[in-house]
Amino acid sequence: VQSPHPYCDNIHGFQQYHFTNETIDYLWIDLDSQSKIELGDALTFSYLDVFGDHTSKGFPRFDFIDFAIPGNSFNMTFTADSSITYYGYKFTVTPGIGEIPFSDCERFEQ
Repeated sequence: VQSPHPYCDNIHGFQQYHFTNETIDYLWIDLDSQSKIELGDALTFSYLDVFGDHTSKGFPRFDFIDFAIPGNSFNMTFTADSSITYYGYKFTVTPGIGEIPFSDCERFEQ
């Protein structure tokens, strides 16, 4: 999944992703190292956490890290309202089975 490179100014995009395979335990979001957005723009992933609570994970500017989403669906919002645009975002979604892995940064935060 990716934005145009560079992305357009003054946009608000919303996409829903749902994988129908019932054996999926989590979705691994692998953000490309080229991903970069302007300060003030936002890439946000919304999903239900392991407790069934609505959770959002947002990425301002270029502080992107890979992460896992429990379950088989999520929503993504991308908002750009600044005058400068960068490369944008690009990520791969990989379904997973079993225990949810953590990136080094997320493991450190817990």
